[in-house]
Amino acid sequence: MGSPEFSWKLADHPRLPKGKTVVVVVLDGLGDANPDQYNCIHVADTLAMDSLKKKGIDAQIASGGGQMYVTMDRYENDCGIVKREWDAQVLGEAPYKFRSALEAIKKLREDPKANDQHLPPFAIVEDGKAVGPTVNGDAVVTFNFRADRMAMIAKALECENFDEFDWVLYPKIRYAGMLRYDGELKLPSHCLVSPPNIERTSGEYLVHNGIKTFACSEAVKFGHVTFFRNGNWSGYRDPSMEEARDAILSGKFHQVCINLANGDMIGHTVDISRLPLWHVRQLMKLLRTIMP
Repeated sequence: MGSPEFSWKLADHPRLPKGKTVVVVVLDGLGDANPDQYNCIHVADTLAMDSLKKKGIDAQIASGGGQMYVTMDRYENDCGIVKREWDAQVLGEAPYKFRSALEAIKKLREDPKANDQHLPPFAIVEDGKAVGPTVNGDAVVTFNFRADRMAMIAKALECENFDEFDWVLYPKIRYAGMLRYDGELKLPSHCLVSPPNIERTSGEYLVHNGIKTFACSEAVKFGHVTFFRNGNWSGYRDPSMEEARDAILSGKFHQVCINLANGDMIGHTVDISRLPLWHVRQLMKLLRTIMP
């Protein structure tokens, strides 16, 4: 239901032809270990868009960036990530501007240190103007199903009291997520798939059986030992490996759950040949801390 003063009818976009569909791409890097291949973005920028156009839908990628630098701030760890996404997706402003997403990826990957997850935000422009800024009356859908990666941008898009950064402007949009990203805040209020009712989780089982649990992870992964185990409900975090060791040695807990990132997945390259040795050394250091 919409408010009386705001119609559900979508107004024509001031810069785009009527019926224009724009897409924001957020790059993970998974499956794109070879920097010479652009299969994922090629399919999105050409084949997928062309298939929509054949059905009479005017579609185009409008902006993008790497997931760990643009959009996906996990658990309010760095709101600057969301701000960069807001500027590119909503305002159409980004430090890099290109004529197509494929051109953007090729150019940004020319930096020897570049990887998909950390690519800077970019906007697609025509005649110097962004092809798809978000304006009043637009419909916005986020397709990611991972709650930890989408909760913060969902807050920014839906909560008018969100004050972590300066919006510059706040368009009145119709927003929906693939799923409900926060069960406690019921965010977003509209989702494409009904929220799952996750019952009898491992966390509930342990609590009802009087089993004391200590959960610990790095700051941006605390949801892996709380949120995911509790049926999409938030929990507490403690990133200190020293405290994890103390918890183990104290004998106060029946279970100690610790999350460490897999060495072969750091950077999401899925390419063992490119795995820097320091990743493994760092993991060994952490393991020695909690298991002296």
